[in-house]
Amino acid sequence: MAKNNKSSKRNNLSHELVVIQRLKKSIKSLPAKLEKLLIYFITPFVNSYSRFKSWRQADKKAIRYRSFRLQKKIKPELTPLPTSWELVKQTFSFIWLHKKIILGIFLVHLVVYYMIVRAPIQPDVKQIQNTISSAVEKSGTKVNSFESNVVTVSAVLGSTGATQQNGTLAMVVLGIVGLAYIWAIRMLHNGNKITIRDSFYQGMTPIITVGFVLTVVVLELLPFAFASFVYTLARTSGIFVSGFEDLAFFTVTMLIGLLSFYWMTSGIIAVFMVALPGVYPIFALSSARKLVQFQRLKVFRRMLSLPLMLGFTYLTLLVISIRFFPSKTFIFAEIVQLLFVPLVLTYLYKLYRSML
Repeated sequence: MAKNNKSSKRNNLSHELVVIQRLKKSIKSLPAKLEKLLIYFITPFVNSYSRFKSWRQADKKAIRYRSFRLQKKIKPELTPLPTSWELVKQTFSFIWLHKKIILGIFLVHLVVYYMIVRAPIQPDVKQIQNTISSAVEKSGTKVNSFESNVVTVSAVLGSTGATQQNGTLAMVVLGIVGLAYIWAIRMLHNGNKITIRDSFYQGMTPIITVGFVLTVVVLELLPFAFASFVYTLARTSGIFVSGFEDLAFFTVTMLIGLLSFYWMTSGIIAVFMVALPGVYPIFALSSARKLVQFQRLKVFRRMLSLPLMLGFTYLTLLVISIRFFPSKTFIFAEIVQLLFVPLVLTYLYKLYRSML
């Protein structure tokens, strides 16, 4: 019995020693476990604090206006834009370098225009000149050749080769060909080899997004359209008592028009942005607004100079055609108008890329 009691006591002591040793090991490993647990929970907070600290330091160094502080005017660091003449030279050099693709798209536009859009019955310049001469003879006034040419050019500009019913169709054709031009210009600018077929097949992908941006651009023209409507209505109704009132209201209308076109600056740039695949209209409009920020006036001046140069060129070519081959004036004028499409789009795309 005594031996059994001694053996049981030894077993109990050995069991207690094992338990004590296990407790000692667990107590010794407890700091390491706690350390790992603390590291697991505290590390994200430490990383977040370090990121916040680095952001805070960068935000303090950033040059921007601070609230409730007197500061000097911040001059933004902008990339210098090329002049209008430099953009024109870049446009012509680009078109000449890729003349095969540009000419191919132009020929497709020309064929579609003459088959679908152009009216079968065209005005006659000789008939217009005879009408002007008979009217001058009846009035008994003397008109020199320069004045006669000016009146003839005005009459030709007032005439059109397309009917009113085909006006909407002409805009649709212009939109489709414009998307083909934009896609081709972008691909050629990036050095990719393309075909004319690819321009029309793949260039039509962003037609919905481009249409949305163009709708916003048209909405920006509503103030000018409303002012022009009021001015025309007042002029035809005889509301203006004197020429001063007419001139003053005309000046206000033109200023509203300049303001509308000034707002359109970012919208026109957004058209080239949204033509990229995967770009949404809202993102393109906001990005274009940021792109022209602090230099909207410079971009507007370069956009405004383009129609002035093209208008002067168009009038000069029109006078030459009336003087030397009046029977082909309208055909020549329509071809020149279609040639202006790639020139305008390439010019605007070069301006857009110069701001990146």
